[in-house]
Amino acid sequence: TMSPAPVNGDALVLAFSSASKTNFIKSIAETGATWASATASKSATYGDAEIWYATNVSGASATITITLNSATSTEIDIANVSEWAGVATSAALDVAANNSNTGTSASVGSGNPAHSGDLVISSAYASAGGSALSPNIGTALMPLAFSGVTRGYGAYYVAPDANAVTTTWTVPNGLWSTATASFVP
Repeated sequence: TMSPAPVNGDALVLAFSSASKTNFIKSIAETGATWASATASKSATYGDAEIWYATNVSGASATITITLNSATSTEIDIANVSEWAGVATSAALDVAANNSNTGTSASVGSGNPAHSGDLVISSAYASAGGSALSPNIGTALMPLAFSGVTRGYGAYYVAPDANAVTTTWTVPNGLWSTATASFVP
């Protein structure tokens, strides 16, 4: 649930992380917003990291219903919804990628935003959790709030130019999933 309701014309971005190997987002419903998946790792081995978005919201409610394709209710699922002004009202998704594996460095590789000023959002899950998980995607990086959770993380920044964006997370040794998407201004 968002509070208050989103401003007409803004974009909403959902960063989702799950410790589950079966809890993946099936759909998102909200009055006044049409949600689409930007990218998702959905790994049956390593966990899940997803990015969803809705642009040019109009009369959107503060209540968002996330439906999971789930085989268990005992895993940890973490979501952050952020609202953004200045994102394109149509064809907003620029570059998106995801990856999952094991080790101490989680990366989706490089993407080349088509525009300077792209909004870059990244979500990550790490099985080991803890404060060692940190993103390395730009000098103006800001965390997204994932309240009270030590395994799911999100971050954003605004790309200063159209050069490659490499999204890497430093993680404790273990399983990880990550997803990154950039959106056109």
